[in-house]
Amino acid sequence: MYINGGTNAILRNVKILASNDGHLLKTGARSILVENSVLAALEGNGGTAIDAYGGGKLTVKSSVLQLGPNTQNHNFIAYAGESSRIVPGGAHEITVENNWIIYDDANRCCR
Repeated sequence: MYINGGTNAILRNVKILASNDGHLLKTGARSILVENSVLAALEGNGGTAIDAYGGGKLTVKSSVLQLGPNTQNHNFIAYAGESSRIVPGGAHEITVENNWIIYDDANRCCR
């Protein structure tokens, strides 16, 4: 799912499953809430679970983030990684609480 900008994005009770090339959620919204949701690559070969490329306020609550054995990288959350697209003004913060973080690749996990 790609959200290019905007003020507030709320993903509540959402399932984003099995990306094949690309991130599960890529967002440039000023504020984004992911709550009671599942973002899972399963056996797909996608990238990061959440890429908040412009920073802003990112909140992930009571959700499941999963990357599988075919995932292209190890990043569950990428934040403010595109300097030319940083969200101007406002808060830049991350809150992650009460989540399951699952990495289904014993060969790359836990280094």
